[in-house]
Amino acid sequence: MSAPDHSRLLLEAFVLPPAQATEKWRRWRETLDLDRLDAAYFQMLPMMAHRLDAWLTDDPARQVIQGICKRAWTHNQMAFRSLVTIGDVLREAGVAGIVVTGSAAWALLYSENKAIRPIDSLELLVRRGDAALAIEVLHRAGWSLAPGLPRPEGQVFDNLEGVWLHGGPDERIDERIKISWRLLPCAPELAADRETLGSPVPIEIQGIKAHILPPEEMLLHALAGHRESYQVDWRWDALALLAARPVDWARMTRLLDAESIARRRLSELHEDWRITIPSDVLKQETSWWRRRFDAVWRDYRWHAWRAGARASGTGFAAHCLRRWWRVFVTER
Repeated sequence: MSAPDHSRLLLEAFVLPPAQATEKWRRWRETLDLDRLDAAYFQMLPMMAHRLDAWLTDDPARQVIQGICKRAWTHNQMAFRSLVTIGDVLREAGVAGIVVTGSAAWALLYSENKAIRPIDSLELLVRRGDAALAIEVLHRAGWSLAPGLPRPEGQVFDNLEGVWLHGGPDERIDERIKISWRLLPCAPELAADRETLGSPVPIEIQGIKAHILPPEEMLLHALAGHRESYQVDWRWDALALLAARPVDWARMTRLLDAESIARRRLSELHEDWRITIPSDVLKQETSWWRRRFDAVWRDYRWHAWRAGARASGTGFAAHCLRRWWRVFVTER
């Protein structure tokens, strides 16, 4: 059985009802050599922690698998402790409205079911106006911008959605932290529109109050956010969220606008995993007039951004008039 087949079996054991999940787990165990365990399973097995007690009773590899889970749990506790410390430092410096994102946010979501979702980095979302302050505060505390990344100022805020920092004051932990002011990359002229979130969801980190993204933004980030090969496959997080939190599909439809990858992946969850998703959420077709309007609007937004002007209905009308004059009068 190939590695992708193994991964599929384990994911099915994670999401299917108990009886079916047990069968998938047994098939996975029968064909797996734990002495040659792929690195990806050090992420997957802890996420199964909420179901493993019943499955490992007579398993000779019980201590090995439980050890993998305990190691992930310990690493997460250290990461959470760092996250609390960083949050305190930023708030004391005047950075408000901090939202935990990335793998730490997913770990908090999984922990509600006693599953352990490994944390591979620390990521925080702040208001654009607080981003430069947040980065400066972390720099003074021992973090450094990743090589090649510019200090956020001017149009850098439009061109990037965030920056990575490395290091930290605790040399025992090789930490990476990302400070973002936008959830996903986008064209610079659309940046300001993509920096507004719904109401963050309160949650606790080691007894300290914090916030994570609303379910719709978390799902969008799982569907459309870039992940490296060493990170958890997006399907685990998307399926875990859909099982744990209600999603406002009307709002999700608006968030999916222009996110073709996210829409395709949502269709995959619907078709391959039998997730119930309203049909209008999956629709991609738009009328010729709507596509043409969107193209002109996007062109206007780009010109307004280049000119440093704020987009407005009046500005758009003037832009359309100039286009009409150029195409139908000047160029005829």
